[in-house]
Amino acid sequence: MLVNRFLVSLAALALVIVAQGPRLHYTVEVKEGDDASFHCQVDVRDPDHDTLRFSVASWAPGSYRLLNQWSNIVNVKATDGEGRELPLGKEGDLTWTVTAPGKRHVNVAWELKSQGRARNNRSYLTKTGALLDGPRTWLYWRDHKELPAHVTVKLPPTWTVATGLNPTFNPQTFYAKDTDWLLDCPILMGPLESRMFEVDGVPVRVAIDIGGKKPEFDVDAFADVCKKITEAQAKMWGFIPFEHYTYLFSGGGGGGLEHLTSTTIGISPAALAANPRAHQGVTSHELFHAWNVKRLRPKALGPFDYDGPVRTKSLWFAEGLTNYYTNVMLARAGLLDEEAFLASYRASVLSFSQNEASRIVSPEECSWTVWDSVYLAGPISYYLQGEVLGLAMDLEIRHQTQNRKSLDDGMRSLYARYAGKEGFASEDVVVEISRATGVDLHDFFLKHVSGAQEVDWPRYFGHMGVTAEYMVSIPPSVGLDADLVDGAVRVSVLDGSPLARSGIRTGDILKSVGKTKVQSPATLRRMTAALAVGSKEQWVVGRDGKDVTVDVTIEAATDVSRLRIRRSGATTIDGVVPGSALATTGLINGDVLVGVGDRAISSRDQARTALTSLREGMKTTMKVLRNGTEMSVEVVPQRATVRSLVIAPNPQATADQLAIRGALMGRAAPVNSAK
Repeated sequence: MLVNRFLVSLAALALVIVAQGPRLHYTVEVKEGDDASFHCQVDVRDPDHDTLRFSVASWAPGSYRLLNQWSNIVNVKATDGEGRELPLGKEGDLTWTVTAPGKRHVNVAWELKSQGRARNNRSYLTKTGALLDGPRTWLYWRDHKELPAHVTVKLPPTWTVATGLNPTFNPQTFYAKDTDWLLDCPILMGPLESRMFEVDGVPVRVAIDIGGKKPEFDVDAFADVCKKITEAQAKMWGFIPFEHYTYLFSGGGGGGLEHLTSTTIGISPAALAANPRAHQGVTSHELFHAWNVKRLRPKALGPFDYDGPVRTKSLWFAEGLTNYYTNVMLARAGLLDEEAFLASYRASVLSFSQNEASRIVSPEECSWTVWDSVYLAGPISYYLQGEVLGLAMDLEIRHQTQNRKSLDDGMRSLYARYAGKEGFASEDVVVEISRATGVDLHDFFLKHVSGAQEVDWPRYFGHMGVTAEYMVSIPPSVGLDADLVDGAVRVSVLDGSPLARSGIRTGDILKSVGKTKVQSPATLRRMTAALAVGSKEQWVVGRDGKDVTVDVTIEAATDVSRLRIRRSGATTIDGVVPGSALATTGLINGDVLVGVGDRAISSRDQARTALTSLREGMKTTMKVLRNGTEMSVEVVPQRATVRSLVIAPNPQATADQLAIRGALMGRAAPVNSAK
């Protein structure tokens, strides 16, 4: 009955036949036993142009980096209604042109090469399942992005399909109201495992591709987690913005990507077998995007320009506020207890406060410059910035209004005013939240959104009965890697590092640090991170069949030694915080390190060794390649510092503070267990 209602209620959304004007119909075919490529085509009826231009997107909404997907589109061919080949040209990498004067029917066909079992959010095709990702698949008609389109999926006989596209009475054909909708909706295919449920009368589907295998986890329990998350978010917003929704889960990948009526999420069947809540965080995050960013969006994020970078100052809000609500929603769904809830935000604020960039790079700047780095957010993530600032704003609003108002009110008001229209400008956020809650946040935004001033965490945590105290520490310089070999912890040491100078050698079996036995690489990492600078310890190592005691003096790490060398870029530098002391030397992220002093650098290990061996105050010359030109940068390593917070429940928390904590989690005020 539920399946029938799902199809019947949504069939009303299908295309109303238009008497005149161009019409589009896409087809994708997966041929049985063929995992080499998807076979795609688009039929254009009654085109109103003599030259038609079809493009592939250079980026995917929600993933703010340029793609290289056009290289996977091959064998493009254009024909008329009689099957006669039409002239086909190319404009750059993204666009194909079809010359078809006077033609009433144009067909463009192409193949999308398979990428195998790629990571989640990317098209993949195997003999046992597939995911088709819109921006990397469809050639869209540039001159008519507003046109609706039908999409027909042809599959092997044992396969089924799941998608956020609107269904029609033909179970193999779907409907998109325009190009943005078409490109937004991925299609999951294969012998899928499915469950369905309703929330406030809206049908929701959970579809899972695990390569045709029988699930070894409790699918019903997993679907129930999805249902609880959906119910909690619908309750917070007060409405559901879609007519139907599909969770698209694929095994073997990670992460997720939001869409208007669906989300793609990579899952681990083994993790779900151990715990049906294993992927509840990413599920909560991606569903929240159905409201925030897919409908309540910055002006730049729709209608989309797929040709190149689209900049906005508001990714801290679009992604970061969604990150804030991820665990809030899990708590309100009953999937996260108070201890785990507080621990999650404690960890985020610790990560934020320890990052020097949090006091240099504003959330607006971080959002705007995301396209300028191969990493998602450069020296600090706008996900993290928005998450912790969302917590601070929510706590401040609840405190000033005696818990009568919250950030929820601001989000709902923003949605009512801007969703589904032209989108909001960056300055609209503070205006509307302040108006909706009665709490003036203009000064907060000036300091912490447009600016990067220190956040008063003791104040904000205090509003919910939690203490926070700033601490500054000096991290140790270690230069040590370890592996577990035949049950023993074998170390490798960077040449010239403090440990190497003390006498620790690569290949030593590390048995104890001081009086503490070393049992695994993980425990060793925790131990070395906690070593006090200036302390002296006796380390016992196994070497040549004998136990050897080595006197080790712990030295301070320098800002240079804490630079990162990108794994994907050989000797490419990362970790220079704009505005920091190291940045004032002229060093920038993306520089390729080719020399330190008289030492030539040609590998990542050589770069790490050279940087770790530099001591505090030792002036040196770093040679780098920047845009193909070699440059020399004078650097004087400085002692690194780590700024952090000690955060713990306050045993003297008041009833009002506990009430705020409880309201955040959607429940009654907790008992003060710290007493």
